[in-house]
Amino acid sequence: MSKEKQLAKNTLIVALSRVSSVLAIFLVLPIYTKYLSTEEYGFFDLVTTYGALLAPIIMLRLEVAIFRWLVDVRKDMVGTSRVIANVFQIMALCIAAFTMVYLPFALLTDLQYAGLIYGYLVLFALSSTALQISRGLGRIKEFAIGGIIAGVSSLGIGAALVLVFDMRLDGVLWGLMLGYALAFLYNAWNTGLYHHVRTGNKDRLLKRDLVGFSLPMIPNGISGWATFAGTRIVVSSMLGVAVNGIYAVSSKFAVLFSSVYEIFNTTWTESASLYIKAPDRDEYFTKILNLAMVFFGSVAILFIAAMPVIFPLLVDKSFVEAYWYIPVSIIGFFFDTITRMIGAIYVALRLTKQVMYTTVAAASLSVVGTIALIPYIGLWGAVIASSLALMLMSIFRYIDIRRRGIVIKIDPGKMLILLLGFTCVSIVYYVYQPDTLIHSLTIIAAGLLSIYLNRTILRGGIGMLRG
Repeated sequence: MSKEKQLAKNTLIVALSRVSSVLAIFLVLPIYTKYLSTEEYGFFDLVTTYGALLAPIIMLRLEVAIFRWLVDVRKDMVGTSRVIANVFQIMALCIAAFTMVYLPFALLTDLQYAGLIYGYLVLFALSSTALQISRGLGRIKEFAIGGIIAGVSSLGIGAALVLVFDMRLDGVLWGLMLGYALAFLYNAWNTGLYHHVRTGNKDRLLKRDLVGFSLPMIPNGISGWATFAGTRIVVSSMLGVAVNGIYAVSSKFAVLFSSVYEIFNTTWTESASLYIKAPDRDEYFTKILNLAMVFFGSVAILFIAAMPVIFPLLVDKSFVEAYWYIPVSIIGFFFDTITRMIGAIYVALRLTKQVMYTTVAAASLSVVGTIALIPYIGLWGAVIASSLALMLMSIFRYIDIRRRGIVIKIDPGKMLILLLGFTCVSIVYYVYQPDTLIHSLTIIAAGLLSIYLNRTILRGGIGMLRG
């Protein structure tokens, strides 16, 4: 099977997982926005935001290291057990250290829902690591099913507790914790995690290499958090938790787009690591980069075109202000897809320090820009600063990776068409509101543009189905 077909096959499997999780997010969104106040939803968003910050610190980003090492030893049972055992020996120490810090902090600050938040953070980190074990071993189906369990069950349980038992915010947090617990148990069982941990030999040199690889990824994880979500902390402190609730809802739609990309990124990261030494590496990377850029750019344009129709159906009127910030956020996340594609090449080259440097710079620009702009343009300051930071990071990484000998080339003509498409749908989005007919015509036009730009991918997909 060719590299392209293997990538497409694995992407399709992961897509089934991600689509179900994304559908779950938007099925429960009307429930959460109806039964939770803006303050409660803002608090819930801050919990998940801090979770994204703390998880890479708690586990030293070892989930990235375990994936990269398992790719190289996936056919060696002894080597696999050695890698997994040593990672979990390090993780046990990490969880113990986190517990010693968290418990006094929770008691001193009288943190609300401290127990649930602790359980969510630890189980989120464990579940993420177990998922990466499945992925590193090439067990894409188990990885996909684990993702379904984590996404659907956490939201489904939370929604059920809110509707049936009127548990409100505590029900949502219980849902998160139980959902990630189920995902961890599923992946642990299917990968024989206990057996690997029990039989793997201790190896100090391997621990040193794993930690040396993953430590530079901690600032990267924190910086990525700051670029995407750290601005919410600034918004919450400068404009209030209720405004952060508005910001969180608007971001959900951009995160939905990012989730569509994550389907591809999961398999792309593996493919980049597998073929980083292939003789036709640069041609392969260039081809996939341009195909992905056009595809996800088209998806982003369709997202913006469809939002005026979809938004009122999914979000309660009390969150209507979130509508105005969605297009700029989605455009920012489009540039993030390019950034993350190049980031996968850095990981394949084991250049994690370079990943760290670029994301630190982007995060700094995002946070500083948010602080500087909010006093003048309010919440728009956070949206613009974050999106600008993502765009600039994509440009820098593209230039930097070429300097390192990876000769990838972005098609300027296709990028120009995408930028014109973004401009047109954004104008319609803001100027013709509300106008169902014009928005419907815009969706059709965006769909036709997407079909035209992605005709190569569509032909390949049809060929795979026939074959």
